[in-house]
Amino acid sequence: RVWKAAKLALTAGAAAGAAVLLLQRGGTSGMAQKRLIKGSVEALIQEAMEQDPNWGCGLVGALPGVTQEGHANTETQRLIDGIKGASTFKKVSYWNWNLAPQTEEGEEQHLTSEFIFMPEQWGVGPVEAKYVRQAGEANFQDSNGKPCPATMGEIFLGSNEPDIIGSCMGDMFGECKKSCSPAAVASGDCPAAHLHGPQNHANSQGECNCWQFSHATGAGFWPVKGC
Repeated sequence: RVWKAAKLALTAGAAAGAAVLLLQRGGTSGMAQKRLIKGSVEALIQEAMEQDPNWGCGLVGALPGVTQEGHANTETQRLIDGIKGASTFKKVSYWNWNLAPQTEEGEEQHLTSEFIFMPEQWGVGPVEAKYVRQAGEANFQDSNGKPCPATMGEIFLGSNEPDIIGSCMGDMFGECKKSCSPAAVASGDCPAAHLHGPQNHANSQGECNCWQFSHATGAGFWPVKGC
């Protein structure tokens, strides 16, 4: 964002300088000079923003008050209207660490036409092409096979938090920080973490089974083989 601000400042400064030079040669009135400078600066800033867009603020999770057909109630629409102004596209970004809106914990994720869905391959493995929707298109199929009025993003996110080991989610959060070693698995010392339930404990090495009934906070939790 600092770099973007610097580019805009340089663009604005160049526009103002060019406008002043033209006006000095043309000898127009002071009011005309101000209008020309303002118009030149605004036009070039708009051009710079179009070439380097800002996706603005985003949302995650099930949105209350939005139907499968993409209709929002008054309260939710007011939220959408307030957020989309932060985006060059005048749309709200949405993501769920997956490739399309889905059902999560019994709740379907519904979006309106004023959303851009940002797809993501959560881990570091290759994504299956058959699940990738066409970028830039609206009314794509969600993970339940139903049409979604939102537009599929043109940026594909990948490898969520690869630089952070993080923790296993759920009843061992903060305690389980790595997957079980082969020795722990062989000796039966690999407790399984669950997304829900009372506090449980990892083994003495901070290891647990995080893949079967839970998941990690980020891709950095899992080891990755070298090239």
